Amino acid sequence: REISAAEFPQPSFHAIAAEVRTSSQAADVAGKVLGEAGRIDALVHLVGGFAGGQSVEETDDAVLDRMLDVNLRAAFHFCRAVLPPMRAQRGGAIVAVGSRTAVEPQPLLGAYSASKAALVSLIRTIALEGKAVGLRQPHGSGGVPQSRAGRLQPLRTRCACRHLRTSCRHAQNLAQRMDGF
Repeated sequence: REISAAEFPQPSFHAIAAEVRTSSQAADVAGKVLGEAGRIDALVHLVGGFAGGQSVEETDDAVLDRMLDVNLRAAFHFCRAVLPPMRAQRGGAIVAVGSRTAVEPQPLLGAYSASKAALVSLIRTIALEGKAVGLRQPHGSGGVPQSRAGRLQPLRTRCACRHLRTSCRHAQNLAQRMDGF
């Protein structure tokens, strides 16, 4: 499902449909945003997928690769693409949607849990790396920006949506809070 700008009526939110499998595709999107807006204030990363129902020993490489591609690599590519402009402007926010299984694994969800745990680690690492330039990890576990000053937000580890869609209420609430960011 593609995200649509019509789903987010805030004037400061712009949806860009893009393929997210490679770093060059992420860099193209970041370049397009920079070209249109002149800066990148936030990355709201809602790409993700789920596969489960098999033990680790029964999970084939294709399932593992798919979970890593959608739950980790896409986020890694986009974060890498937006971090240079955020560092240059000395601020920004990165929000990603995680899963409780990242910190509390469940049986028959090995590939999914591992990919989400890796995503949590990625976002926490970026927050630590960003401290030197004004991007920082705020206190608490929320994933919504708390202020307009350059903050790098931690991963949102809980989402009420069982089957996350790009138009979930968390994304809409975030877009409302970021209006005028």
